[in-house]
Amino acid sequence: MIPGVGQFMATDAGNFFNFVVLCGGLNALLILGASKVLHLLRDSMRLRVVAAVVTTVLVARAQLIMPRIDRDALERSTPRDVPRDVVHVGGAVGWWQHCTYDSARNFDTCRIWNRGGLILEDGEFVPHDGGAPARTDELEITDSRYGPYEVRLCNGRILIPKAREGELK
Repeated sequence: MIPGVGQFMATDAGNFFNFVVLCGGLNALLILGASKVLHLLRDSMRLRVVAAVVTTVLVARAQLIMPRIDRDALERSTPRDVPRDVVHVGGAVGWWQHCTYDSARNFDTCRIWNRGGLILEDGEFVPHDGGAPARTDELEITDSRYGPYEVRLCNGRILIPKAREGELK
């Protein structure tokens, strides 16, 4: 991100720029209609340059700000009382997963929360492949769009709840 852009956008001037200048300009173009805009662009070189600049600014603005907005939305919607290293998976409306390896008992423990903070699964998880439990350094969770009742790891392994092992295999 460009230094200072985030601070500027949080000010009254940033809000004015976003909502009045950019959104107002887009609304004006939409109100005029596509055929009128195309006719104006064909007839005026100056208007073509302005349109190109506005389009460039809008695209650049979206590219700079959207990752920050997404990250902020995720942080705000994270359920309370979850570990700091919880991982959000499953797309925009997803769930949170957190796993640890218990070396004393040699098994993985995972907890999965839904968007509202309800615990969907909590307890011992076993590898779907039937192998040894994933050690602490292997418990790096990757994004999964398959469902909340499995934990996909970056190394390709899948952990499933031991209580539901027969059902999920």
